Amino acid sequence: MKIEPNISVTPSFLAAYTRFLTFLEQERQYSTHTISSYKRDLRTFGEHSATIPEWEQLSHPECKTYLYFLESKGYSRKTIARMIATMRSFWRYLSAHKNVTHNPWEFLIIPKLKPKLPQFLLKDEMARFLSQIDTSESAGLRDRAIFELLYSSGLRVSELVALDIDDVDFENDEIKVLGKGKKERIVLFGGIAKDVLIRYINSARPEWLTEPTDALFLNQRGNRLTSRSIQRILRVRSGSLYTGKSITPHTLRHSFATDLLNGGADLRIVQDLLGHSSLSTTQIYTHISKEKLLKSYKKAHPHA
Repeated sequence: MKIEPNISVTPSFLAAYTRFLTFLEQERQYSTHTISSYKRDLRTFGEHSATIPEWEQLSHPECKTYLYFLESKGYSRKTIARMIATMRSFWRYLSAHKNVTHNPWEFLIIPKLKPKLPQFLLKDEMARFLSQIDTSESAGLRDRAIFELLYSSGLRVSELVALDIDDVDFENDEIKVLGKGKKERIVLFGGIAKDVLIRYINSARPEWLTEPTDALFLNQRGNRLTSRSIQRILRVRSGSLYTGKSITPHTLRHSFATDLLNGGADLRIVQDLLGHSSLSTTQIYTHISKEKLLKSYKKAHPHA
């Protein structure tokens, strides 16, 4: 774990900061993105508390002062909630290792968040988006395979770019995925995604192979595609499709979950397919389904 030597905090905080991040990386096996988020939050607090020599004895009023400080800096409610959650996790780690005697963050009341419903595409919008990709060229065939698979399986884009060919079981239409926290799960994919994926593997992928690789999705230099590359490709491919929505890889994942629930799928099954550790994370999609149902009712019923 690389720790910046110029972080403006007390030596004891820096030591604890280093141990905690190493713990997240090596024992909890958090992703690089998640660890970077923890690191930013801890640096913000550490630099704010540099004037507190005995930060281990932090009191509840001092935590409230830090909350007011974040609000004064113009952070959004969502960001503040995440930053306080980081401090709670850090103090729980310190408490478990006997570095502190109490956790003053546990009972800190943070601003309530207004639930933000995920963006998703309606079925006709999804069909229009996918059908307008020209699969007569190799790049188009690859891109169609990527987006069909994201929509058909509900994969995160980080999971998709990490896939190797051997992870895909074409006989059972399953994919072995290593998700968040290095948790392995099985996801399913449908017939349309299967057909396009097989065409990509048999025709487009061999064109770009410069040396042997197990990576499923390649760029035209023969390297494994990155999450950023897929985000860029999706931006270009969806540019001619006007839906009034910003289409991202996560939009396809949200659309997958929404369509399953609208079709009557069990919430816990959807939770397993998405790889959510908590059912409450999956339940936000039920709000989408209810909202869509209410709109349909109001539009169709004469007395609505």
